[in-house]
Amino acid sequence: MHFKSNGRGGGDQHVSGPLDGSDLAEAIRPLIEKERGVVRYSRPSWPRHGRLVVLIQELTRQASLDLLARTRLCRLACANGTQPYVVPVYCAYDNEHLYSFSTVGQKIEWMRANPLVCVEAAEVVSPEQWVSVIVFGRYEELPDTPEWQSARRSAHTLLSRHAVWWEPAYAKTILHGTPRELAPVFYRIHVLRITGHRATPEPVTPPDRRRSTTDPKDGWLQHRLRQVRDRFKE
Repeated sequence: MHFKSNGRGGGDQHVSGPLDGSDLAEAIRPLIEKERGVVRYSRPSWPRHGRLVVLIQELTRQASLDLLARTRLCRLACANGTQPYVVPVYCAYDNEHLYSFSTVGQKIEWMRANPLVCVEAAEVVSPEQWVSVIVFGRYEELPDTPEWQSARRSAHTLLSRHAVWWEPAYAKTILHGTPRELAPVFYRIHVLRITGHRATPEPVTPPDRRRSTTDPKDGWLQHRLRQVRDRFKE
């Protein structure tokens, strides 16, 4: 799937009052062009004049996994009933798994009860240039028992390739005035499904400023000012 933006459809749409779904769709329709698998949208670009054109393109699975492999800090989302919870965690990807480390706390307790989680990772250069992936996964704890020692060593090796890999798990040891138990927990997220998108700015042809004075695309005020300037030149 692709998402693009262009400046067709006239000027900005101004809507006052609350917007429901149909109002919002009507307001943005002139700024959106849909083709098969492509959506173009536009927005003002300041301090530049005109509109900025942005292409948002779906990543392949491999490109999404490549981003995950480059990621050190991601956002982990878990849920308890209808209440979601999102935290930043350091992670390391290897062979369809994201490895991480923590101490026993809310996210570990919630993931033990409900192992279905989401992970978000992104590289952002600007609002018009970024890459983002979402992982739908399953939590698996790596307990400190003989049968899990190999997996724990692998997790430690992957994570320790980077400095302060143990943060933020050990960064805060006092919770609500009570020292938190520092029981280390290694775990991994099985990547069940992954989706990703990349945004890149597209080159835009500069507007032709040598338009005819009768160009219908000009506003009436610009047209009248051009007539006045031409009259003074005579």
